[in-house]
Amino acid sequence: MEQPLIRQAVRRRRARIAGARTLQEIGWAGLAGLALCAAAALVAARAWNLPVAAERGAALVVERAEAHAPLAEPARPAAAVRLARSDEIPLLLGRIERAATGNGLRWSAADYRIVAATDRLPGALEIRCAFRAPYPAMRAMLAELIATLPAMTFRELSFVRADVGTAEVEAKLVIALFVDDDAAATASGR
Repeated sequence: MEQPLIRQAVRRRRARIAGARTLQEIGWAGLAGLALCAAAALVAARAWNLPVAAERGAALVVERAEAHAPLAEPARPAAAVRLARSDEIPLLLGRIERAATGNGLRWSAADYRIVAATDRLPGALEIRCAFRAPYPAMRAMLAELIATLPAMTFRELSFVRADVGTAEVEAKLVIALFVDDDAAATASGR
């Protein structure tokens, strides 16, 4: 029974002697450096395995999303936008005026120009106008125009404000209303 106790005591003594010699050789700074090297090796080992764990996590998220995703509806073809005829231009101008005056903007004057159709673009009515009004009223008017005029785009749109504290903006717009000249020509018998 005494044999194991003696062996443990010998092992402890040898470990103390090895620790004392190491401390004498490299000092406290050397021991701190060894501890830092061990910590760096541990961090590097975890970082090495991190991309693999991230890929597994991302695959799991995608797998769960696909499992809970509703079945996709078949894609419907986009509805073709009907272009206004040339004889509807006064009606369209009335809609623009109502959108402006309905949102508290003054519709005093505008320049109109008809742009002929090309092989790439249909004909268009360009309306150049300027407003000076609060930004929320301008935004509401633009939203109403987009909602009520399907074949419309803004060729130019600029807002200028004197400084940050000013509520009013000076807006310059060039609105293009696409017009189907071919339908008007066939309807009138040309």
